[in-house]
Amino acid sequence: PGDRVAVYTLTNQLRVLHDYTSDIAVLRSSLQHKGNQQDPTSRAESEALERFLTESVSPNIRNFPEQRTLTTLESLRLIASQLAGIPGRKNLVWLSDGFPLNIGRRLNGMPGRNYQNFDDDEARTIKVLDGAGVSIYPVDARGLIDTFETNPSMDAPPASRRMSPRRAQAVDNAAQRDIADTQNALQQIADGTGGVAFIGDNNLGAAIRRAVEDSSVSYTISYSPSHNQWDGEFREIKIKLNRSGVEAHYRKGYYAMPEQPLDANARAAALTAAAESPLPSTGLGWTGRLMPSPGIARVAVRVIVAPSEVSFTHAADGNWTTQLEVVVVLRDSLGIPAGHIAQTYRITLKPEEYDQVRKDGVVLDANVANVAGQPAKARVVVRDAGSGAVGSLDLPIS
Repeated sequence: PGDRVAVYTLTNQLRVLHDYTSDIAVLRSSLQHKGNQQDPTSRAESEALERFLTESVSPNIRNFPEQRTLTTLESLRLIASQLAGIPGRKNLVWLSDGFPLNIGRRLNGMPGRNYQNFDDDEARTIKVLDGAGVSIYPVDARGLIDTFETNPSMDAPPASRRMSPRRAQAVDNAAQRDIADTQNALQQIADGTGGVAFIGDNNLGAAIRRAVEDSSVSYTISYSPSHNQWDGEFREIKIKLNRSGVEAHYRKGYYAMPEQPLDANARAAALTAAAESPLPSTGLGWTGRLMPSPGIARVAVRVIVAPSEVSFTHAADGNWTTQLEVVVVLRDSLGIPAGHIAQTYRITLKPEEYDQVRKDGVVLDANVANVAGQPAKARVVVRDAGSGAVGSLDLPIS
């Protein structure tokens, strides 16, 4: 009671089945595929669940493992962006049958011509999740894996049962290696974010319950590393407790990657990802509203960024400087873009102007030309160039 819970579905893209609510009856109705079909929200949830059930068994999901891996990691990063501005620990219970971190190996386990490894992508995802305070609790939806999955040679069609013992052993080894790879990916993300992985257990309900209850007591402990060796290597973290019978769940370490300023392409990519994401980003706090604009030829937006969210630099001449980037995308009721604008605001404030901004916030105005159709909403994205923090918001257009 009182917990705020949302439900996502993930196939070839991430969708929100139901946004955050503490009303468990509403969540249960969404998952049971019921509700008032005349109600737009219920109808949208029903359609989202139907798409999930249909797409999850599609050939695109089954036959392109590299796309599955990249889509999954990107979706975890999108959820982290949505939760970044919420203080405290956030638990994500993730029902999955895993995804491979190594693709394109031969039967003998050696890399083939199309071999791909996604360890770096996973490390980057873990870093984003840790930065947002999101702990992952993977639940392997396969439960106990049966003999025919670990030894597929025993379940081969009649024409294939004449394979030599050596080839049968190679086929079985490859299957076991692939299963272990998907389970390792679940375990690594859990360890890297301070969660717990539930593997090889058919009682999925108990696993979900334990993951939810794990957030009932949490503490924040921080420290500043003094090693000054930002070489990308993994550095282990250990927390020891002086009480018996108590187990601590925490991230087991971090990759000592130096913070690199993003180039123009990377900055543009971050803004584009936030603009196209199905989820809003909360890493940067700001408020926005539509301003009066004659007709529908243009849409005017005003953004007020909270002063505590802006990274100002104090220049040698006494002035204060900052840089904020804004993207506004108009979309019609079907989600089709109807206009957009990208604008950079380089701001220099005198001391007295800076004092006023610290009281009122940073005010930014943008005007977007409506190039097609009747816009239904404006997705507004604001990025602080100094900190890299991103916040986005959907403003409905009446």
